[in-house]
Amino acid sequence: MLIRPYTLSQAAMLLLAGFLLVYLQVAVRRTPGMKNLHTRWMIQAIGWLWTTLLLSLFIGVSEDRSVDFLAYARIGLGMLAWHAVARAIYALPPFEPFARRQEARFTSWTIAGFLGLEVCYFCLRLWHFSQTGLAQPLVWPMALPSLIVSTWVLWLVMRKLWMAETAPDLSLGQHLHRALLAPRGEVSRFYRGLLLAVFGMLVIISSFSWQLSSLPCPFGC
Repeated sequence: MLIRPYTLSQAAMLLLAGFLLVYLQVAVRRTPGMKNLHTRWMIQAIGWLWTTLLLSLFIGVSEDRSVDFLAYARIGLGMLAWHAVARAIYALPPFEPFARRQEARFTSWTIAGFLGLEVCYFCLRLWHFSQTGLAQPLVWPMALPSLIVSTWVLWLVMRKLWMAETAPDLSLGQHLHRALLAPRGEVSRFYRGLLLAVFGMLVIISSFSWQLSSLPCPFGC
């Protein structure tokens, strides 16, 4: 077993995600009011995140290089987590102007299309791995779907936070100050924390995509 510099941080995040998953499951069973659509979607998102972290930890500590191909599945799992987060945001208040079923459906269809593309690319890289025994580097065009989906989720959270702090007598500067620095309600504080978390994940994905931009594209792009 290999202990790498990031192994402990991955294990800590795995334990935290596992704690949140168990906590929400227990809370849903004990509190009838929590049996809402957004809670179920958040449980799904944390479950997909936990699976992704577990897979990353297993790949990192394993001394068998043949398991490297499992890294190909992480993007698809992450996209499923983003989809669950997006659906949870649509199901949370305030609902205006978010009570648009077609937008939520369009988001699901778009993410499903990206996920189908990722599955096809997974099969292609898996075939390459079976032929060469080497994990093929991820080319930068295939990193764009995850970046697009995470950016859209960030935009959804920003819209919700803006709506939660809307008041008729606020100027633009006051509105920004209340939304980002001094939110009044619990819902606004929740969205501000979620905004910071999603923004941090977006920065990580963007940095990863920038590193991939130096890799050659096998499709001649």
